[in-house]
Amino acid sequence: DTGPGLGLKIGDTLTVNVLGRNVEAKIANFRKIDWESLAINFVMVFSPNTLTGAPHRVLVTLEYPKGTDSAREAKLIQALSDRFPLVTAIKVGDIVEAAKDLLEKVMTAIRMTAGVTLLIGALVLAGAVAATQQRRKYQAVLYKTLGATRGRIVRAELLEFALLGVAVAAFALAAGVITAWALCKWAFEVPFVFSGLAAAETVLLALALVLGVGAVATWRVLSAKAAPYLRGE
Repeated sequence: DTGPGLGLKIGDTLTVNVLGRNVEAKIANFRKIDWESLAINFVMVFSPNTLTGAPHRVLVTLEYPKGTDSAREAKLIQALSDRFPLVTAIKVGDIVEAAKDLLEKVMTAIRMTAGVTLLIGALVLAGAVAATQQRRKYQAVLYKTLGATRGRIVRAELLEFALLGVAVAAFALAAGVITAWALCKWAFEVPFVFSGLAAAETVLLALALVLGVGAVATWRVLSAKAAPYLRGE
């Protein structure tokens, strides 16, 4: 991916300075490197004969099957140190595990923050519904007086809350997608991938939360007695 970004194409030549000596090479192909694998890899790979005369070191990787205990790895590293004192052994697996543990802690912190945010949103929503509770009770009494059935009042109330939930979910989804895209593009410089499953879960969760609060509010509205409101008390 770097080659085309630099305006290079197959067949162009590059000059690389190796220990004060310019080495000219022709580009034969482009490769995509997965740095997350932590495997041995390099941005440029030359023909073996190109750098034969240059001072160099040999780099080797050893991979055990999954499930191998650390004691066996320690014995191999000790044997290499005894046989080749100048060899430096690095356990990449430990580095990967440490990185995974760190990422898991970060994800846990993000989930906890999201949970607290969701709880605060639920409390704000409940407060907003409670603020209009008296008006809703008065409207329900008028509807029942005019002949509306309980079922029709419930459907009207839940429809209102459903529309509110869809609007909240749409705003949250749009804000989240835009924020994630901006962070991926300018902060982390990684490709942005839209997850339809996560978006659907967000909409359904917001809708369920609003409908749950609405159901409780509707039950309290229908349980109100009509006489005090009709007398204007």
